[in-house]
Amino acid sequence: MDKVLFEQLQQSLKEAVAIAKGEMLPLRVFTVTPLDVKAVRE
Repeated sequence: MDKVLFEQLQQSLKEAVAIAKGEMLPLRVFTVTPLDVKAVRE
């Protein structure tokens, strides 16, 4: 594996752990709204 790619991956994992512990806020948050299944089927 390329050294630069490995360092980027390692940094990403450190950030993921910090976010999971609540020490860092995520840069992006995705919200999914539930579909009205009954309306879709009609």
